[in-house]
Amino acid sequence: APHVFSDAPHESFKMIFLDYFQHFVKTLTHIKDVKEVLWLIKAHPTSKDYNEEGLVEKMLSKYKKYDHIKLFPNHIHLYSCLNLVDTVITTRGTIGLEFAACFEKKPIILADAPYSNLGFTIEPKNEEEYFNILKNVEKITPLSKLEKLNAKKTFYFFECIQLDELKSSV
Repeated sequence: APHVFSDAPHESFKMIFLDYFQHFVKTLTHIKDVKEVLWLIKAHPTSKDYNEEGLVEKMLSKYKKYDHIKLFPNHIHLYSCLNLVDTVITTRGTIGLEFAACFEKKPIILADAPYSNLGFTIEPKNEEEYFNILKNVEKITPLSKLEKLNAKKTFYFFECIQLDELKSSV
């Protein structure tokens, strides 16, 4: 799940890649050799708001010869199939939190996120560690009972409590 490439990529959070675009390019370069896994790529839903509509598709066209790398079909709602995938990869997007809380599986996140370091994500510290995780993505274990609970509490906090606090301050 690549992030919008031009959306504040140089904020003050720690990230193992220079920016969102570099993360996407290096991930594609690496996963072309991890053929035991079907990689589904979905452009960020707000990419059109940043004039990036079609950019992910254009980049993926260079990988057409790799049958194991596919563009996620637009006519299928993403959340209808997340229970079928082993993990999601995001730089720091909310899809990581949603995936952990709703589908009870570990997401891979590559930058500081509001839900970092809470025990229910995989957070490689550098590119080498990230690429090793991708080589062994099928070995990612499901969330434990405690990790599921932490993910659900965190999701509730971000989706309900923070929203209520925001509404009351306006």
